[in-house]
Amino acid sequence: MDRQRDTTDPAALLVLARDLRTAAVVAGRADVVAKVDEVILLIAGADEPAATERDSDKADTVVRILDGLGF
Repeated sequence: MDRQRDTTDPAALLVLARDLRTAAVVAGRADVVAKVDEVILLIAGADEPAATERDSDKADTVVRILDGLGF
């Protein structure tokens, strides 16, 4: 039986977003990576969606932190 993931917990959403971002990178879909970066920043509580390379770097930092924490 499939267990439905908790989609109300921000940490769980960040894990799902990280997985989606990884899949987009592997697939070579830079457009999807950019959108997922926006989602990661929104979930993490950023004020603005990613619009610049600097913001994308912030999303990368969030993903690395999650990886380091074992998410």
